[in-house]
Amino acid sequence: MDLRLLHASSISTDDLRELYAYPDHPTLRMNFVATLDGAANGSDGRSGSINNPADKLVYNLNRELSQVVLVGAQTAHVEGFRPAVDGEPPVVAVTRSGLIPREWRTSPDAAGGGAILVTCADAATLTDARDLLGEEHVWVLGDHEVDLAAMKARLVAAGWTRILSEGGPRFFSALLAEGLVDELALSYVARLISGDHHPRITEGRPSDAHLTRRHLLDIDGTLIGLWDVSY
Repeated sequence: MDLRLLHASSISTDDLRELYAYPDHPTLRMNFVATLDGAANGSDGRSGSINNPADKLVYNLNRELSQVVLVGAQTAHVEGFRPAVDGEPPVVAVTRSGLIPREWRTSPDAAGGGAILVTCADAATLTDARDLLGEEHVWVLGDHEVDLAAMKARLVAAGWTRILSEGGPRFFSALLAEGLVDELALSYVARLISGDHHPRITEGRPSDAHLTRRHLLDIDGTLIGLWDVSY
């Protein structure tokens, strides 16, 4: 019997915390929720409309264990990511165009270090971002495209070795294409959502990564798992 495929009734919160603990070396963990047919969002275009209590449990646990949250700026814009406040991991949004997430423009916490924008020298809103967040919280890495490897290295150099990325699909694909993702935490909810406006968790740049399952749990019909990623 494979003891890593378990019903969660036999798993305590402390057990889950141990299962999702980060390793002792720098690690970029991608977290996603998807339907059984692979949709990464619901009818409103947001992942929040397909998550459920089981996925929320994993989401909160991953946030608790991480030191920094990494996200594509478009996802931060659509999903309403706000800057971090005291006790929360900083939110780092990555954008080639210089998109500033909408919640950051009106938040009084935007300039306090809880929000960092990673962009490139060609970004149209570079001056606006620096005015809003402070120059030290706008990282310019690359001329025409964001240098993702340099971004990960800078996060680690800042002492953030437990990196949690929360999407979206194009950002995930870009990270995979450069071999920068170390782990995938994925929740499968028991729903089917068809249509052309529901991307898979990967979309965009081609990649071919191999996954090794660490665990797979059943919480009230939702499958939550953690995989190591290799290339």
